[in-house]
Amino acid sequence: MFTANAEFLDEFGQLTQGREAIVVVFENVFRNSQGATIDEIAIERIRKITDRVAMEEGVVFAAESSDHLRTQSRYVALHTLEADGKWRINSLKNLPTSSVSRKEQLEQLSWLTGDWVNEDDESVVHTVCNWSDDGNYLLRRFTVQTRDGKEMSGVQRIGWDPARKKIRSWTFDSHGGFFSGLWTKHDKQWLLNSAGVAANGESVTATSAYTLHDAEMVTWQYRSLIVAGNVRENLEPITMVKRPPPPTRSAK
Repeated sequence: MFTANAEFLDEFGQLTQGREAIVVVFENVFRNSQGATIDEIAIERIRKITDRVAMEEGVVFAAESSDHLRTQSRYVALHTLEADGKWRINSLKNLPTSSVSRKEQLEQLSWLTGDWVNEDDESVVHTVCNWSDDGNYLLRRFTVQTRDGKEMSGVQRIGWDPARKKIRSWTFDSHGGFFSGLWTKHDKQWLLNSAGVAANGESVTATSAYTLHDAEMVTWQYRSLIVAGNVRENLEPITMVKRPPPPTRSAK
């Protein structure tokens, strides 16, 4: 991705010159920081300076590991068009990292937003998730309707816990149960480790695994479910699909 004489200035102010030396730098990073992740590279602007030179600016969101605070770093890259017709980086500059705001931490779960539904032979589960007006929380409201006429509803508030440096949630259902939990990203899944009390007073702990397949489909599954000290078998995965927006009449 780099030209032979490229320059790389990292977030610590260390300058590395030449593609071979830059390869060594990245090899050391990969070897010494195997738990680190780049969550997103947000390209903000690409400006063509000449026919053979273009400048790219953006922000990298990363973390040292799943247990560390998410950080952000701005970058500027100069790309040059080489003789073989390929664009390569001639200069890459990373600015010092900084902590990510409360809302930007929660942006990792923005895929939860929307109107979701799961329906099978026994029940229909409808979930709506939106940002709170102040932007500090995600609010999920759900209703469960069984085929025999029973109904339960509830609300879940998801926010950033600055003390634990984790995404945390609080859930309350209409029967009187309440739970709190911590969200952790693990590979391509999000795990919600929660504990609380059911309406009948029984203690409940569980791990819920959420897998995002695409913007329209999510599956989740109860794992390690323990109710009143009794271990339950893992439940079958449940698939949620996003509801399309309601049709609107076109203006005549």
